[in-house]
Amino acid sequence: MINKNNISTYIRFLYKMKNGGEAPEQLIHKWSSLQENEIHSNLSQLYTHWNFSADKIKETESLFAQSFIKPVSSPPAFIPSPVKAAPAAVKTTATTPKKSFVWPLMLLLIAGMLCCLVYLGYQYYQFQKMHTIYTLTQNVSIRDEQGKTIGNFALLPNSQSKTYTELIALNNDIYPLSIDSSSKKYDFRKVLFQKTGFLSFIKKDYEYGFVNANYVIEDKEQFDEYKRIFGKFQGIDNSRFKLSQRKIIYEILKNSKKFRNSYLLSSCKNSNKKFAGFLSNEIVENTRYQIIAKLEDGYYYSFVGDLNSEAYSEPERIQLDGSDCNADFLFRYLSSESGFKIYNCNGALQNIKCIYDDDKMISSFETEEAPEPDYIQPIFDSIGDAINDIVN
Repeated sequence: MINKNNISTYIRFLYKMKNGGEAPEQLIHKWSSLQENEIHSNLSQLYTHWNFSADKIKETESLFAQSFIKPVSSPPAFIPSPVKAAPAAVKTTATTPKKSFVWPLMLLLIAGMLCCLVYLGYQYYQFQKMHTIYTLTQNVSIRDEQGKTIGNFALLPNSQSKTYTELIALNNDIYPLSIDSSSKKYDFRKVLFQKTGFLSFIKKDYEYGFVNANYVIEDKEQFDEYKRIFGKFQGIDNSRFKLSQRKIIYEILKNSKKFRNSYLLSSCKNSNKKFAGFLSNEIVENTRYQIIAKLEDGYYYSFVGDLNSEAYSEPERIQLDGSDCNADFLFRYLSSESGFKIYNCNGALQNIKCIYDDDKMISSFETEEAPEPDYIQPIFDSIGDAINDIVN
């Protein structure tokens, strides 16, 4: 319905509907200069930004069509004048009856119609299998059939181009796909970037890609809950969260009576990739984690969970600085020997030491006396920077 011929009028319509005024000509010029495929991609992102549902999109475009798109009237059909036929001459001689081919032709026609109905019925059954899917983490690559990245699938919108928080699964099938020069193949799901009509589905007139099946869910309620928990923890820190770490925090908050409605806050609104707004202590590789992060009440809490045993502990409030429990801190892992270092929002190193228990968990923090100036320290800091960049 919306194409390059009417996009300018449609943007004026949307702008007036949303803002109550006339759209700037510069904005109209940008939209009118887009190609056909770019128009649909940018409209999809605009709808997502405005939280337009599928029904809201359909209603808006239908209202636009009724108001601005005039139907093409067809010319009146030609009706020929009746011609009086001359009376047929009556034959008196007997004729031999001819063999009729009507029934065989009718049977062929009926058989052809039945085949078409069976084909359309099967295609409609496949069409009905399409459904919306989601992901619970950031930066899941959308790939083409050659394994090349063509987009980004994410829990939350980010600054990357062609980022989608919802995709349409074409079916429930698994598609083995190689993503590099090796022969190893991974399980992928085939996805569409936006909903398509039945006719386009039959003609395969749609854009599609593939996403790793391990990062796909179909539970809208779980997706919304992850968005609520991590929605205010945006930016570079949100991208650092592994799916396993998100799952531990989600399971802990979900099963806690006291913290059931809590959510994370980002420390210092961090945008520096050298630091993290949360502390992730990997106790057992890819299995058991301790995450220390700030909740909406302004305090830091320790989240401990084991993915194999599915054992999750109640959030435990942990104090970093006795003088101000609500202060913001940034964290940085330097090495196995140096461990974690703690900084303020300006990047200044704090004299706070992590205290570990026998299970390798951080049980508390202690304030140390300020050390004597060490002129070799900048050297170790630069080494730590390099290690931190590799780890992150």
